[in-house]
Amino acid sequence: MSTQDNGNPNINMAAEFQRKFELYFVSLIFTVLALSIQTSVFSEFGFQYRFEIGAWSLLIISGLSGLLRLEYVPVVLNKTGIIEIAEADRKIIGRSLRGEGSIKNQSGEEWAHEKKNESKENLEKFIANGKKENEKTDRRLLIQYNVQKWGFYFGLMLLAISRGLLQFQNMLK
Repeated sequence: MSTQDNGNPNINMAAEFQRKFELYFVSLIFTVLALSIQTSVFSEFGFQYRFEIGAWSLLIISGLSGLLRLEYVPVVLNKTGIIEIAEADRKIIGRSLRGEGSIKNQSGEEWAHEKKNESKENLEKFIANGKKENEKTDRRLLIQYNVQKWGFYFGLMLLAISRGLLQFQNMLK
């Protein structure tokens, strides 16, 4: 996940659509859940209620998974931004070590070569650890998205089966 705004309008538009879609999807899940609970009717078919309650359960799991995703996406984006800043700082220090510029402290004195090396090593460790953490969080977000998506789809299927059984029962009367 990259947060860098490179000025490309297509990338910016895609990010905006993605944000809107994620909010819409979570809202849709909870709306379908609320409507299905409000309009529920249980029949004499002993197993129809199992489909209905199963649908509710999947929709709840799906919605909560979506909320968790919405909570963690900004965290990953923030960490990614911090890593990008650290990478830029590492490049500046690298150029300074090659003699292509200088780095000065607040009092105007140039950094010693040892301090530059130490800072570069610390930044490299920080960047590597940050990227590992982001990879783990990205995997978690992907799993949460799959739970959200498939929970919603299967919840809708169970709901359709439940409501279809009600219609089938009404036809038999």
